[in-house]
Amino acid sequence: MISIDINKSTNEVIDYLINAKYPIVLSGAGISADSGIPTFRKNDSKSTKASYFGNYKNFINDPRLWWEDQLNSRDNIKRTNFRQSVEKAVPNNAHLALAKLEKLGYLKHIITQNVDELHTKAGSNNITEIHGSRYKCRCIKCEKKFPRDSVPTTTLPPLCECGGIIKFDTVLFGEPIPKSVLSKCINVINKSDFIMVVGTSNLVNPSASFPKYIKKKGGIVIEANTNPTPISSISNVILRGSTSILLPKLVENLLKRLKFGKD
Repeated sequence: MISIDINKSTNEVIDYLINAKYPIVLSGAGISADSGIPTFRKNDSKSTKASYFGNYKNFINDPRLWWEDQLNSRDNIKRTNFRQSVEKAVPNNAHLALAKLEKLGYLKHIITQNVDELHTKAGSNNITEIHGSRYKCRCIKCEKKFPRDSVPTTTLPPLCECGGIIKFDTVLFGEPIPKSVLSKCINVINKSDFIMVVGTSNLVNPSASFPKYIKKKGGIVIEANTNPTPISSISNVILRGSTSILLPKLVENLLKRLKFGKD
């Protein structure tokens, strides 16, 4: 149900949360909005060049050209500005609240679609970055990851010791989710009986299928978002509003429940 009373709605979530065996979170761009990171780049999506270099097929066709473009910070100012917003960002209260939930034992895992590593910076430990990390590179053959700054770019494209081509870890349009990452997500989803979907429009697969799968096998789905999404209709409770306000209130009310018991 949808409640405009933040205390009522968060306490409804807590009722489900305290009975969950394996509660998880699926997070998207909305959770990082209050950290100053744009949720999408509408103008960039209209750029033929941005579309070309954001497409995995074109990376495979000419990885050297792709790398040359990525290393050119002056030729695509909007992309550079976006990257700088990620690098300057710090965790907001929503990230910190999820880290607190994990510490309390009421959150087992976060699957995030974000590449900003703000969950890690906030103190969360059990995280799967389904779309990769802004701060890493990855071999497309063996899936080994490297700190981005450690990858030499004197010869392009850089190659892994296994012979595979190295690219940024972030997943491009049309790029398959790395097998090891997808396998980890499936393992987490199969164990979960409670998923809180935070700050994501639920339009991108395979992530969009996770709440539906958990719901189908009898689990609880919670939505925390500013706007309705395709999973609103299947959610047991909807927290409507800014996640940087909703999630700290959830933790605050959980702590009260743990200290004083349910009234």
